[in-house]
Amino acid sequence: MKAVFFSLALATVSAKQSYSSCTKNADCDDGFYCYPTDGATSTCQSKDVKGDGKKFAVCHENGDCQLGLFCTPSNDYTFSWCQPNVRCSYRWTQCGGTDFYGPSCCSNNMVCKKWTSSYWQCVPGYLAREAEKSCINVSVEGDATYCTKGPICGDEGKNCPKKGDVAVADCTKTLKSYIDANSKCVAPADALCQKLQNGSWGCGLDRVNSTTGSPATTSSPATSAAANDKQCSTNWSQCNGQNWPFGVCCQDPKFQCNKKNDYLSLCEPKDKKRVAEDAAVGPWQQCGGNGYVGDTTCTTGNKCVEIDEYYHQCQPETNESGQPTWSQCGGKDYTGERSCLDEDVCTKFDDNYSQCIPRVHRRRVE
Repeated sequence: MKAVFFSLALATVSAKQSYSSCTKNADCDDGFYCYPTDGATSTCQSKDVKGDGKKFAVCHENGDCQLGLFCTPSNDYTFSWCQPNVRCSYRWTQCGGTDFYGPSCCSNNMVCKKWTSSYWQCVPGYLAREAEKSCINVSVEGDATYCTKGPICGDEGKNCPKKGDVAVADCTKTLKSYIDANSKCVAPADALCQKLQNGSWGCGLDRVNSTTGSPATTSSPATSAAANDKQCSTNWSQCNGQNWPFGVCCQDPKFQCNKKNDYLSLCEPKDKKRVAEDAAVGPWQQCGGNGYVGDTTCTTGNKCVEIDEYYHQCQPETNESGQPTWSQCGGKDYTGERSCLDEDVCTKFDDNYSQCIPRVHRRRVE
């Protein structure tokens, strides 16, 4: 009984210490840091703690903070907290993205435009409007990907692919929309902007009208499940997706099941270079440092440079042929390199600025 009581006492002391007042990290237990709570007082909290997004709340990226605040590191780089935007990002500079630290607003009426989940950029307002006029790739639940004019469903809009639209990606023979005559996927009906099975809003087909066939039998469920698990997919066919009933595997050992979206994965050749590039960090973003837990590989044309022991940053290579992704490649009075990497295109925004943009994104700004 004494041993048990002693253990409980230790636990109580530790819990109290982890949330007690402090003035410096040395006042806290190992694994805890002295975090400010309201700008005037501080308490010992775990380094993994995340606040409510208000001013002085602990954060890990801009998305953890409320509108008008951004996630900025403390002076000693032991944690980050939500602070007011003391200044806004300038035209063509980064303003957001996964693990991005910095101002989340744009100056001079610029708009913070999302290119990828890891890279947002301050661009002129007309580019954001043009994005709604041009088509945007939209995945349909249980079907392929189509290019649809914005504003799209789930992005402050309701637009979804229409009947007769031809898929631009993720078209496989296993889909009902696939047409053998021309080897293309054509939308069989208007997709609906609805709440999907994963709880988010997106485009999907009418679940009632698109469901055909006899109801599934409930006999011998264990036997059926075991048989399904052994059914690996053939090359280039679907191998996973929401409610996928078969094995998440490929018959060919040289192929692997690659996720395209929440509803479709395909058996594709193993390509280590492509997988690494998908997880790479863009230019001028953090790629290392003490306490950093994100990706450490930079995109093609960039290298990870140590700024100090807490912060490493992806910066353009000097010996690569072509400007790194997202870098300037033209414009009035511009005297630098005008060519881009093979996977990018030098896209003109106006007479003063052109930028190397991945080919997959170019259609959105043309």
